[in-house]
Amino acid sequence: MNAKNKLKKFENVDIGKLGKSLEKFPVPDALAFFKMLADAYKEEQITKREIEKIHAIREVLIEQTRNKHDIIRTVCESIFTERKIAIDKIFSVIDKGIESNNTDVITKGLESLSEIVKESPFKDIQSISNLLESGGKIEM
Repeated sequence: MNAKNKLKKFENVDIGKLGKSLEKFPVPDALAFFKMLADAYKEEQITKREIEKIHAIREVLIEQTRNKHDIIRTVCESIFTERKIAIDKIFSVIDKGIESNNTDVITKGLESLSEIVKESPFKDIQSISNLLESGGKIEM
């Protein structure tokens, strides 16, 4: 069936302005045009699916980042709470040494305080980070 016969079966169909435009197009050009439109539509659908996939991946990554943030915050709070408790106990010992005028207790208390303060609370942060990246379990 040639192109004119293909168009004849659509002669009774009212396609409005498009029909008038087709009169100006040679039939092979019109068919090529519609093929291009169909190809563009398929490409648009593929692009929409890819965008939806990217959005889904983005949401997963955001949730993972939030979870890591929560874990790091909890770990830091735990570390500093432990340090505060230890420092408070040491100051309690120092205060008792001052009350009893015991220089040995005061000296030992100050040495203990010095050891805690000079040690970085973040000395294990790299191992915590590695655990987070590997999906390992962090125990408090």
